[in-house]
Amino acid sequence: MVTINNDAKLITSTNYWGSEAAQYGYAYFSTNAGAVRLLRPDYSNNNINDIKQTKFVVISMGPHADFNATMAEIMFDYNSGSPYVIYAALNQFDKIPLEEDYMKKMDFILVTPEGDNQVKNYLLCQCVFRRSKKIPDLTPYA
Repeated sequence: MVTINNDAKLITSTNYWGSEAAQYGYAYFSTNAGAVRLLRPDYSNNNINDIKQTKFVVISMGPHADFNATMAEIMFDYNSGSPYVIYAALNQFDKIPLEEDYMKKMDFILVTPEGDNQVKNYLLCQCVFRRSKKIPDLTPYA
């Protein structure tokens, strides 16, 4: 079970970094105090610098075209013409968005490991959850 300690929107510590999912490089998403936090275990990934340049994040939830499951598409818009995208299963979220969370702007924070169960928080930008008829969607936020 993932344990996350919070200071409002920021994560102060977590045991996620020692989990099997983190060892395989899977991202984990946590929501608290009006913020969506992306726990990214592979902070040495080349795409991390692109993520830090993000202007807006769109989290689309819907049925995946190739799987019989609802999934999330996390699209990072940093004005590149080819956005960075993460696809995630619903078990990679600590909370599934409530109806009132859709289309409501929230803060988006990238969280990376720093030492034993410690973290580094990067406030990136705003994000929004939206429903999609199918994943992949890749439609820009309007």
